[in-house]
Amino acid sequence: MFALTRKNNGLLNPWNDFFGDFGVLNKMGHALREMEEGQPVFRARTAAKEDESTYHITTELPGINKKEVKVELNDGILTITAEKAKPAEKEGEKEHFDEIVYGQYVTRLTLPDNVIGDKVEATFKDGMLTVTIPKAEEVKPKTIAIKVK
Repeated sequence: MFALTRKNNGLLNPWNDFFGDFGVLNKMGHALREMEEGQPVFRARTAAKEDESTYHITTELPGINKKEVKVELNDGILTITAEKAKPAEKEGEKEHFDEIVYGQYVTRLTLPDNVIGDKVEATFKDGMLTVTIPKAEEVKPKTIAIKVK
């Protein structure tokens, strides 16, 4: 069973564990909640994978400068934030339409207990953020010998 779970606005959504964050109703619910709260609707696509020793989180952030990306780990929650600001309009420029999404992106992932938090690494290249989270060695049960007195 995959141990990472997504947190949105600080609240754990149990439906994400079952259906994933890709259902149409789930996306519509996020968009409506964000519009009600006055937040811009900016969705970055994220993938979470693991192998024997590491969790790998990859997020698409096209058109965003590395300086506008922040990765934090606090109390077992990995938070990725980014901002894509709309360029200022130039004098004399006439906009016909703009389908590019601007605003702030935030996602939170609850990490399992078996991670080494101080060894988390993040790289950013060609609009792709990759966060690598090493797993701790499994604590194996220790058999304790019983002494006869």
